[in-house]
This record gives sequence, structure tokens and C-alpha cells, in this order.
Amino acid sequence: MAFVLDASVTACWAFDDEDHPVASLAFERMHTEEAVVPCLWWFEVRNILIVNERRAELRYRRPHFF
Repeated sequence: MAFVLDASVTACWAFDDEDHPVASLAFERMHTEEAVVPCLWWFEVRNILIVNERRAELRYRRPHFF
């Protein structure tokens, strides 16, 4: 069954200090289930990455995803 993936959950995967059980669960679920995203998801994720890159806080945990 498909589940909705939120930008804030996705952002947890990019930052070392943003570890959350829901993000880990969503990451594992993607191996066996389909994830759908809201139409604004790309813009939200892009904004999160740009803002944190400008603040020099961006430390990719899994760079091949971004």
C-alpha cells in the first residue's frame, strides 16, 4: 500500500543531526512499498537543501540520494 512521504521526513535523511524514528521507518518502507509525494514536495525539499547549504549546515548522510 502506498504512503505519503513528507518533505520534512525526507530532509531527515540528509542531515546527521536530524534523526527521527518516522524518517527511518519511511526509508525502510520504501524498499517494499510505493511512496507518493504532494505536488509541492520537490519545491519544499529543494528549499530545505538550499537554505541549509547557505548556512553551511548541510552534511549529506546519503549523498547518492540527493
